[in-house]
Amino acid sequence: MKLLYFTIQINMLGGLAKIVIEKINWLVAHGYDVTLCNIERLDVVPAYPIDPKVKLLRGDISTVPGGALTRLKGVLGAVKRTREIIVQEKPDVIVNAHCPLVTWILPFIKLKVKSEKLKINRYRPLIITEMHQSRQGLEVFNLQFMGTFSRWLHRWSIRWIYGRYDKFVVLTNGDREQWNTKNCVVIPNFSSISAHTEKTAHTELTDSTEFMPERKLGKNEEKISVSSVRDKHQIIMLARLMPQKRIDLMIEVWAKLAKDFPNWQVKVLGDGMLKEELESMVERLGIKDSFLLLGGVKDVSSELENSDILCLTSEYEGFGIVLIEAMLKSIPVMAFEYVGVHDIIENGVDGYVVTFGDVDAYADRLRELMTSEEQRRKFAKSALESVKKFDKERVMNMWVELFQSLRRQSP
Repeated sequence: MKLLYFTIQINMLGGLAKIVIEKINWLVAHGYDVTLCNIERLDVVPAYPIDPKVKLLRGDISTVPGGALTRLKGVLGAVKRTREIIVQEKPDVIVNAHCPLVTWILPFIKLKVKSEKLKINRYRPLIITEMHQSRQGLEVFNLQFMGTFSRWLHRWSIRWIYGRYDKFVVLTNGDREQWNTKNCVVIPNFSSISAHTEKTAHTELTDSTEFMPERKLGKNEEKISVSSVRDKHQIIMLARLMPQKRIDLMIEVWAKLAKDFPNWQVKVLGDGMLKEELESMVERLGIKDSFLLLGGVKDVSSELENSDILCLTSEYEGFGIVLIEAMLKSIPVMAFEYVGVHDIIENGVDGYVVTFGDVDAYADRLRELMTSEEQRRKFAKSALESVKKFDKERVMNMWVELFQSLRRQSP
């Protein structure tokens, strides 16, 4: 089967580029013929390793700013270029991975190709669009930048356009309920980070062995480590320094706790437009020695393994892959409530979910985790079981079944 992916910003570190590239690499490794088109008007180097068997295309599909006539010419040029790419590649299935402009083009492109008998036949690939942002996130954005009528029009129009695809893929059941379109299906993200294991001889058992059945461990046996003893305890946040992530709320939370926990620190890994503003807030509240804004990293695995708790304070998320990555590493998690978070965290069982914006309640729950090794162990143990539903093979087989079911249904 031949697949054509349209995506954007594959040169930028972050969840979108990472998950799209990992899915494509898996598909190529399992026999699919995949072309990846970055729609922007520039050649870029993917931010993450990509299988050399993947064909990379520069899309030149993005528009240019200017007056109404300039924008119209840009849109017409984007339509023409999209058509050219599809005719050139002739895919069986097209997947639009969160490219807003392409979203509005694909359902309306009608293609004709010449058959071997020189007769004109209609050619229509199957089209899928996948949403990496939640409807809640769109609503929050529109509330900030649109008037009442514009919000209503946008809300109606995007639901209409997504309904014209063969399938509309969202990441959580909560988001599917919000969209409420007949063609909507849920396929979550996965994490390629493996569960944390360590080699342990039976004469060197750590305090995490209480999670194992009561039996004698063999030499060099692999086992899950759900905790480790450290002189400095660490809370980790993996988040871009953008308004959506609400790092300011975490700063408020930590200001309530820092003095009581001198051997703990908060480490924030991520860059973004709010860095200076957040640094000033940390300085003003007198917590700069324990609240660290350290920039972005490609490999978060080792950072997670040196952490005791992961905190998420986002106002909204498309999914929340950082929660999965932490749970796989036996790191207890907590988050403010957003649409879809309950697909990942069962409150009080494998983590904590707190009403969005309730800084006092968040601080209270975090205090419980920091002071109770037993609670952290309990959550970590439960998380290792609950995240099995986000196993990479399981999720990618959901994509395979989707592709195959659409092929079976197509004329």
